[in-house]
Amino acid sequence: MKETKVYPQSEADQDFAKLLKNIRTEENVSLDQLAMGLMSASQLVKIENGERPINKNIRDRLLERLGIAKELYENLLDLCDFEEWDYKKKILSAIQDKKIEDAYRLLKEYKAHLRENDRINHQFILAMWGEVLKQEGASKEKIAECYRKAVILTIPDAEKVWWEKRPLSVLEMNLLLETLVYGNETDDLYKYRVLMDYVDMGYYDEIMKAKIYPKIVYYYLKKQILFKEYWNVETQTENLKICEKAIDKLRDAGRTYYLVELLEIEMQISEIMLDDTFPEDFEKNEADKINAKELLSVIKNLYAEYEVPAYMQDCTYFYQQKWIFSMKDVLRIRREMLGLTQEQLCEGICSVKSLRRAEKGQTDMQRETLKKVLNRLGLSGQMQWSRLITSDREAIRMAEELADYINDRKFSVASKQLESLKSRIDLDIPQNKQYFLEKQALLEFEQGKVTREEFVKMEKDLIFNKSDRITAYDLLSGEETEILKAEQDSFEWMFRRGETLCTKNGNEIYVISIE
Repeated sequence: MKETKVYPQSEADQDFAKLLKNIRTEENVSLDQLAMGLMSASQLVKIENGERPINKNIRDRLLERLGIAKELYENLLDLCDFEEWDYKKKILSAIQDKKIEDAYRLLKEYKAHLRENDRINHQFILAMWGEVLKQEGASKEKIAECYRKAVILTIPDAEKVWWEKRPLSVLEMNLLLETLVYGNETDDLYKYRVLMDYVDMGYYDEIMKAKIYPKIVYYYLKKQILFKEYWNVETQTENLKICEKAIDKLRDAGRTYYLVELLEIEMQISEIMLDDTFPEDFEKNEADKINAKELLSVIKNLYAEYEVPAYMQDCTYFYQQKWIFSMKDVLRIRREMLGLTQEQLCEGICSVKSLRRAEKGQTDMQRETLKKVLNRLGLSGQMQWSRLITSDREAIRMAEELADYINDRKFSVASKQLESLKSRIDLDIPQNKQYFLEKQALLEFEQGKVTREEFVKMEKDLIFNKSDRITAYDLLSGEETEILKAEQDSFEWMFRRGETLCTKNGNEIYVISIE
């Protein structure tokens, strides 16, 4: 009788449904509040119980309504989701490049294929129409109306958000903000403050805050300056504090969204204050102004060097998500990396024909079959996961902080954070064990305790140790490569607008702190 080989399988899936329910319960968000405009409460219950599969759009929106940045998660996309994500990239690219005719054509083609009840994608289309109308120089009324229509798709009772708090995603707050910016209300300054309060609610993470709070503050202060003749010293001081608070949120998250705009408006406020300041405060205000001017000059020169626009596109849809993988590529690359034939991977699970078609992108596997195949490859059967396999939101937040501490070279703090994190995660799960060993190796390398060659060898050992069953997202851009993600966490080889502010000196990369 032919012997059946036993291949290692990962039983430790990160349970997205459990995570969702845990956070919703911890933050006292009701089913009706979280489901608002997306689905019924009963449908959300099925999702939380793992009885109903959901696509990437719904996963992202639910996460963001609970204050978790989708950037913290990595995604395996099936054929439909990947095709949709790729098409949206083309639309965003056309708008960013100001190719209006291409944008209109792509938007019309995209809309023609949407289901009537696909509110999230219809909202995307309206938001993009709004961006195109701006580029065409359309009237403020026409632009505002476009955004109002987008808002009510997922916030049916939108007017209530100004006096009744409910969970909102960054994209939804952005759309509400756009209706204020382009609307004709004269007494809407308090609404900007309401949106700021939304962001300051306890459960939004640092990335979520950085993605929208600076933009709200920028437009709020821009409108405030229109009424500067009514300012007094208290108003000036408060506005400057609000501006500094927004910059603090960027610093906390390691982002630069609207940084140039905020520095410029900070200088404007300082100019106004210099006219009215007391003599004893003049020197400090003048010094603050000079510091802001110098930082602004450094940043603009850096953007020019990397040919990156100094000013932000208005819409938060342009903040691109990383670590998106097509299922067909992950199956093939992971299988080849582990040295498995298609026959070996399929044994006892499915036919070789089924796997072959999936790897070629001709069809999707049945969900339960796919989960077994992914488990055999040492991967979570979930379609979306964070780096750690956990349903503990605090552990995910701590991992995000740890990366910042290492990036800022705060090694003693990072070491303590890693030990604290170790006590909160299950190290019997191979992915978690690998994460911990990776961070330990990175800290030793950054502190000069091991050479670069030793560090690279440690990382290779981790990636290619099949018993540890390393997950596929250790490969950059879905390709086998010796450039490791752990190295990219430390050395930011690609300059990205709004995410990392860095400069290059020979082969070294230096991250500039926003001070």
